[in-house]
Amino acid sequence: MAGDGVVVRTGSLCWLELYTTDVQAAGRSYKATLGLETFALDFYGGTYTTFSPAGQGEDAMFGGVVDLVDDPAEADSPAYWLPYFEVTDTDATVAKAQELGGTVRMPATDLPGVGRVAKFIDPYGARFAVTTGASA
Repeated sequence: MAGDGVVVRTGSLCWLELYTTDVQAAGRSYKATLGLETFALDFYGGTYTTFSPAGQGEDAMFGGVVDLVDDPAEADSPAYWLPYFEVTDTDATVAKAQELGGTVRMPATDLPGVGRVAKFIDPYGARFAVTTGASA
């Protein structure tokens, strides 16, 4: 895929998260359907499950799985995928998204080792997130 080589460039899709009520069942389902493998990482005192293409190991991870129960704001939400886009300035993107009618679901927040992250709902109801990577 041509986009694979641009994941750290501004405006590119750089990460995906699946929000679900059953992380283990989701992992099994995506393995059976698409051959994806899951890896558990220690993250902020808990475990974060990641997806990787079959046989490519943890270094090829492209997304994670989040239990809806772990986020009280999401507890009543149905399962969904959340795309993350790389931006040069998370705070400026938050301001622009609000100016254009978006709703901030999570304000710009620093996540050590990850970067500065914010989450939104666009004016049409779609969820997305942005990040300025820690190495950016």
